[in-house]
Amino acid sequence: MQRFLMSELAVDPTTLLAGYRKPVLIVQGLEDLQVGRADAQLLKHANPSAELVLIAGANHVLKAVRTRDRRDNVVAYSDPGRPLADHVVEVISTFVEESVAAQR
Repeated sequence: MQRFLMSELAVDPTTLLAGYRKPVLIVQGLEDLQVGRADAQLLKHANPSAELVLIAGANHVLKAVRTRDRRDNVVAYSDPGRPLADHVVEVISTFVEESVAAQR
């Protein structure tokens, strides 16, 4: 397992995304403790046709968290009862619907 994880860390997502030609949705929680807004912008820059959506009150796993409360943010990762942040479902479902419609 460790070898697999190490190989994944060596992959540059911007390089992968730059050559990808299908629809791409980048959803960035603004309370993400692991990946910052600048990282999402780098992905968007790598593939300008990608759609970037910033979600207020969302953490790395897109669950609703109180802003500036690190403990609440971390607890949310493993809380199955914690809802997704506002607008996450709508953003993803709209993207999927539009992508499918564009391919028809």
